[in-house]
Amino acid sequence: MTLDECYPGVIDMLKELKEKGHIVFASTGRGKNTIPKCIDNIVDGIITLTGASCFYQGKETNVHYFSDSFNEEFVKLIMNKKVPAFAENNEYLCSIGGQDEMTDMEKMMVDISDYHIGSIDQWEKSSIYNKVSKYSLTANNIDVFEEINEELKATLTLLDCNGGWYEITKREISKGNAIRDFLNKNSFNTLKTICFGDSENDLSMFDVCDVSVAVGEALDIVKSKADYVLKNPIDIRSFLIDMNVM
Repeated sequence: MTLDECYPGVIDMLKELKEKGHIVFASTGRGKNTIPKCIDNIVDGIITLTGASCFYQGKETNVHYFSDSFNEEFVKLIMNKKVPAFAENNEYLCSIGGQDEMTDMEKMMVDISDYHIGSIDQWEKSSIYNKVSKYSLTANNIDVFEEINEELKATLTLLDCNGGWYEITKREISKGNAIRDFLNKNSFNTLKTICFGDSENDLSMFDVCDVSVAVGEALDIVKSKADYVLKNPIDIRSFLIDMNVM
């Protein structure tokens, strides 16, 4: 399930699903340190950073980072363009670069970041230097992506995360691949899977799971790829009842 926050009734729904013997995962583009405890304490596992990392029963089963060469080029590009970007792993959210005229969303992200990097020297000395799993940009700065050299850009994916945010991940990383790997490694291939999503980073799950559901203010492309569309997240429980899951 793609749930980054505690929607009304979601905790009781998750508990009921667990009581009925279902395996329940939360899936998010954010790091594990940002997952609400109300969800982390209930679900069996969490796919974080758009599939760069997967936790099952409290243990991290895989983790992926960008290459040092890409990190160096991208951070220098951000510094030169004087636009804000955000680097993330399961421990830290770090703001990079920036300018005086930032959007309210960018200012909010800077405020909640664990620390800010304003120079290449600070970057090279930071604890996240060679452990970045995902970068984020706002919609008004995605032209920066086009300035990455073609060889490196061919190894990346730019995804619309809804709400004005875009994220950059390694091409082989996706929520769908994380789900597939989890099912294969744990011999759960025969299980019926249902996923919920609203952003481009959820589409890879739609390709892997048996049933896909677009929820809430989902992007049009997500709605077009989904088997079902729910206008309101609170309708998830009724949907699961109709599917004989609850």
